[in-house]
Amino acid sequence: VEPLLDVLIAGDGYFVDQDISSLEPTVIAELSGDKTYKEIYASGKPHDPYLYTAIKIMPWAADKVNAIYNIESPTKESVAKAKKECKAERKMAKPIFLSGQFKAGPRRQWRMLRLDGHDIDIDTVTKMNEAFWGDEMFGDVVRWEEDLLGEVDFNSGWMTNGLGRPFVVLRHKKKDVINIQSQSTGHMILDIWNYHLSVLVDERGIKAVPIVEDFHDERVWWSPTMEDALALKKAMEDSTALLNEEIAGSIPFKGEVEICKTFSEFKEPDEWNLT
Repeated sequence: VEPLLDVLIAGDGYFVDQDISSLEPTVIAELSGDKTYKEIYASGKPHDPYLYTAIKIMPWAADKVNAIYNIESPTKESVAKAKKECKAERKMAKPIFLSGQFKAGPRRQWRMLRLDGHDIDIDTVTKMNEAFWGDEMFGDVVRWEEDLLGEVDFNSGWMTNGLGRPFVVLRHKKKDVINIQSQSTGHMILDIWNYHLSVLVDERGIKAVPIVEDFHDERVWWSPTMEDALALKKAMEDSTALLNEEIAGSIPFKGEVEICKTFSEFKEPDEWNLT
């Protein structure tokens, strides 16, 4: 993928990129009030969701991972060390976490793990899935899901997202109600975010154009000079502050801004000397 992204170059100018960190998990944490989502995404601690999950649902690996990670008071250094020394445990927990958010069942998760090379039986995966949705992990999300489904049934097939927009939930899509809710709310948040940026760019006379204005949770603009790129960076940061002011949630949205020369650098911006 990286060689392909290297083809997308800024020419004589600069790409300015920003994404909202953990947009949909933040929405779920805000709307569900789930204690684990809040701990991972809103506590200010540098949690890694996959290692956190390994500690909580993989009893045979919990002591090893937690001895390095320290789930009560993790640091950037301890988390980085755990990522390095507990790769196998993290690799197993990652698909459970990601597929679990979309309500995948244990049999599907078992097949995923087996295809990924893990020698594990269905009974163990079933216990992991049960722990994932238990009170020690995401039990509050289960209760929130029941509330959402109750709203859909009460309204004969529709509900409102976190910002009040009504939308229909088809009968065969009820199992995806959490995903539908978080994506609908998240996309409205992106619209507000981008609106504030476009106003600031116009008001401040910044020379910049959007390249990918709405890419799931990310936006990429182009500026012809470093001066304009730095002004755009400030406008992006300010638009994020305006978004948080307007949404007024208990968990602020965050997004680091990067100035790059190619698309592939968004993940490794320090490799370029842009001064």
